Amino acid sequence: MLNNRLITLTIVLLFTFSSGFAQKNATYADQNLNSTLWFQNSGENYLLYQQIYDLAKIRLINNLAASESDKPKAVVLDIDETVLDNSPYNAYLITQGESYKKETWNEWASSGTAKALPGAVEFTKFAKSIGVEVFYISNRSVVTQDGTVKNLQAENFPNANDDHVFLKSETSDKTSRRNIVKENFEIILFLGDNLRDYSEIFIKPEMSIHNMVDNHRDELMEKFIVFPNPMYGEWEAESFGHDYNQTDKEKTKKKKDSLKDWK
Repeated sequence: MLNNRLITLTIVLLFTFSSGFAQKNATYADQNLNSTLWFQNSGENYLLYQQIYDLAKIRLINNLAASESDKPKAVVLDIDETVLDNSPYNAYLITQGESYKKETWNEWASSGTAKALPGAVEFTKFAKSIGVEVFYISNRSVVTQDGTVKNLQAENFPNANDDHVFLKSETSDKTSRRNIVKENFEIILFLGDNLRDYSEIFIKPEMSIHNMVDNHRDELMEKFIVFPNPMYGEWEAESFGHDYNQTDKEKTKKKKDSLKDWK
C-alpha cells in the first residue's frame, strides 16, 4: 500500500513539474499561434485579400475620374501584410520560441523570400495600366532596401526600384516620405494594414481609436483601403501603452487587462 502511495505521489509531482515547466517555457510569440495559422491557412483570408484588391480597383477608378488636379496620379501602398506576406517570420518566432528582434526581422526582410499576397500584383499592374504611378512606402529599415526591392522584383511588382520604394531611415512617421510623392503627384489612394499608412493622426489618439475612425469615416472610405492583420499592429501596442521596454509578462498582463469579457 505504501509503495502504491509513493508511486501515485511521484506521478502527481512529475505531472505538476512538467506542467509548470511547459508554462514557464511558453513564449510571448505563442500568443500569435492562432492568428498566424489563420493568416496562412484560412480560405477566408485568401479570399479577403482578393476582395479587398477588387474594391481597391473600383476606388482607384472612381478617384481618378473625380480628380480635379492637373498633377499625374499616384497610389501609395504599404509593403508588409499589404503586398508581401511576412507570416513565415511570425511562424519562425513561434516554432523557435523566439521574440521579435530587429536583427532577425532585418535578416528576414533582406532575404527577399516573402511571397506576394493574393491580388496585390494584379492590382499594382492594373494601376499602372490606367496611368496611375505606383509607390511603396514601408517602415522596413532602409538597411533592407536592396533585399526588399529584389523581393518585389522577384514577385513581379511594377516600379520595384529605389525611385518608388521608400523605407524608414530615421522615423516611422511616413509623412515626409508621402510628401516626396506629393511634390509631383496627386495621391488618389492609400493601401495598408495600419491606419497610420493613411495618416499619423491615428498614432496615440486623444480619443478612442473607434471615435477617431468615426470622425474621419468619409475620407477613409474614399481614400484608404485597409487589410486585415491579426498578428501585430498599433492595436496591440495601444494595449500596453506603446512601451516596448516592458517585459513580455508585463505586456501580456496589460493586454489581458484591456480585454472586455462577458462577466
